[in-house]
Amino acid sequence: MIVNAASTTGTQCGEVYLDLDSTERLQQETVRRLRKARGLLTPAEIRDLRTSLGLSQARFEKLLGTGPKTVVRWEKGTVFQSVTADKLMRLLLAKPELATLVSDSNPKTAKMKTHRTQARQATKRPGAPAKQRRQAS
Repeated sequence: MIVNAASTTGTQCGEVYLDLDSTERLQQETVRRLRKARGLLTPAEIRDLRTSLGLSQARFEKLLGTGPKTVVRWEKGTVFQSVTADKLMRLLLAKPELATLVSDSNPKTAKMKTHRTQARQATKRPGAPAKQRRQAS
């Protein structure tokens, strides 16, 4: 329950309407309680992790594979992260060096992708239609 929530009541239906500020506080409180119940990192913990890695919000989103403005919302407390994202962030907290392994700009990662691509191409038979190549692998 939000204390001091500004509201109006519909005269005919009796429905209660909250003002925008009260609605935002209600949403943040709901997210806070759900985050706590699920044992997820807090907005401050997420922000501290990101800054300890020396990343902007946009670079952290890219590292985690999330959409634009996701980290902004997590850090503001307007939404909470998935359990999967939370686990990845906890791994990064415990072992910050893992950030280089999951980064797309890392040469080792690029080499791994190149090796996978080469391995896939090696299983393809030259001249065979794509359907037959898929069946062969």
